Amino acid sequence: MNVCERTLFALVLIVAVLRPEAALAQPSSPEQGTVVTAEGLREDLDILNQALLALHPGLHRYADAAALQGEFERLQRELDQDTPLHSAYLAVSRFVAQIKCGHTYANFWNQPNSVQDELFHRADKVPFTFRILDRGMFVTKDATANGRLPRGAQVVSLNDRPVTEVIEGLMPLVKSDGSNDGKRLYDLQVTGYGEYEPFDVYYPLMFPPTGGQYSLELILPGTSEPVEFVVDGVTREQRRTRLAERYGAQPQKPEDLWQFERLDESTAYLRLGSFVTWKMEMNWKKFLRKSFETMQKDHVTNLVLDIRGNAGGDDEVNLELARYLVSKRAEMTGVRQLMRYVKVPAELNEYLHTWDDSFRDRGNKVVEAGNGFYSWRDAADGGMKLPVGKDAFGGRVYVLVDAANSSATFILASLLKDNDLATLVGQTTGGNRRGINGGEMFFLRLPNSKLEVDIPLIGFYRGEDQPDEGVHPDVFSEPSPRDIAAGVDAELEAVLRLIAEKM
Repeated sequence: MNVCERTLFALVLIVAVLRPEAALAQPSSPEQGTVVTAEGLREDLDILNQALLALHPGLHRYADAAALQGEFERLQRELDQDTPLHSAYLAVSRFVAQIKCGHTYANFWNQPNSVQDELFHRADKVPFTFRILDRGMFVTKDATANGRLPRGAQVVSLNDRPVTEVIEGLMPLVKSDGSNDGKRLYDLQVTGYGEYEPFDVYYPLMFPPTGGQYSLELILPGTSEPVEFVVDGVTREQRRTRLAERYGAQPQKPEDLWQFERLDESTAYLRLGSFVTWKMEMNWKKFLRKSFETMQKDHVTNLVLDIRGNAGGDDEVNLELARYLVSKRAEMTGVRQLMRYVKVPAELNEYLHTWDDSFRDRGNKVVEAGNGFYSWRDAADGGMKLPVGKDAFGGRVYVLVDAANSSATFILASLLKDNDLATLVGQTTGGNRRGINGGEMFFLRLPNSKLEVDIPLIGFYRGEDQPDEGVHPDVFSEPSPRDIAAGVDAELEAVLRLIAEKM
C-alpha cells in the first residue's frame, strides 16, 4: 500500500452482523423508546475503552490521559443504570468528543437502521436552516408550513432557552480536532443538505420539542424588539421538500455541489463542495480537466476555487488538483504516520468492521517507533517535493475557505498556503495544524446498545511545535447579519474586490 492510499480519507458504510438483543429491554412506551440495561451498558463501555486504548493513534494527542480517564469514569457512572437509548447515545457522543479528534464519533450514517429510525428520523427538527455568527443563530431559509420566517431573522431563544445556552450545551457533543471550536460551531449550523447534520441529531435529543412544537423568539431584520412564533417540528425530508418548493431544487448528491462558471472575461469560479467522489455518478476527473482546459483556452487570469462547506472525503482529489494548482516548485510538510498496534486484540475482532481486513494484522509492514507507537517500515516522514503540474493554471488563484474544511480539504488549504500557491479568503479552517487522525478506520459496533463509534487508525503528526489551530486565511471575511438578510456572498465579494485592486 502506497502513501497516497494510506491517506485516503474515505467514509464507508458497513452493514454489521448484530448480536442477539438480550440486553435491550422493550420500550414501555413510544415516547420512552428503547431502554438498554445497566449490565449491557457496562459490557459496551468496557469494549469501547479497550478498543480506544488499543487502537486509537491520537487518543492523548489533545486530551490529557488523566482527564480523559476521568471523563470515562463519569460516563460509567452516568450509564450505571438502565438507560434510554437516546440518553446512552448522547453520553457516548459526549465522551468520545472529549478525545478531540475530527474522525472519532458515534457516526450518524453508520448506526444500524433500528438506531437511526428511533433517534434520527422523527419530526423533531427545526423548520428552517440557519447560520451561526458570533454564537448567534440567523435564519437562511424558511421551511415552516406558512412561510413566516424571513431570511436574516435572528433566533434569540428556542422553547424559552436562549440560543447561546443551546449552543453551549451542544458544543461538547460535536467532534473536532484539538481546540478548533470554529469547526464545532460550523457543524452546528443547518444547511438542509444530506441525510444528517449534527444539530438535527443532537438538539432534539437533548432539548426535545414540546408537543412536537418549538416556541421561537426572533428579532426580525430591521427591527429590535423580539417577537414570538410557534412552529411545528419537521423531518429532514419534510424540510427538504418545502425548501425545494420555495427556493428551487436543492443539492441532493455530491456532484450537485460541483460547479464551473465564468464570472467575467478574466475570472472563473470553480466550486468543489464535496470530495465524496465514491458517491458520484459523474466523472469528476473529466469535470476538472474540462474546466481547466476551458480556462486555458479562454485565457482566464483569475480562478476562484470555492471549497466552503467541504469537510473532505477522497484525498485523490487533492492529487488531481495538484496537476492544475502547483504552478511552481512546492513541498508538502513532513508528517509522521503513527499507529498503536500491529495486530488487533482477538477479543475485539468481532465488534470491529471495516472495508479492508488487512487493517486487523499489519504483520511486518510496521516497526516500533517509540512511546508505544508503530510506523510504516517504508515510511518517509520528511517533506515531499511536488513537481510543477504540466497543466498548471498560470493565473492568480483565490480559495474560499471556512471551518468546514477538515481532513482532505484541510490538507489542501495547508498545501496551498504553505507554498504561496493561492490566496485564502474566508474563515479559519477546521482540522488542526498539529495533526489529525484518519486514513484507515474501524467501525466499532457495541453489542448491547448497538451504538457504533468510528475509530481512526493512523495518526498524522506534524510535531508538537505546531499551533493547536486550523489554517488561517490570508484575508478574513465572513457575512454580517445584514449580508445574510440580503443574500450577499460576503466572501466572494471580498475576492472580487481583491481582483479589482490588482487590475
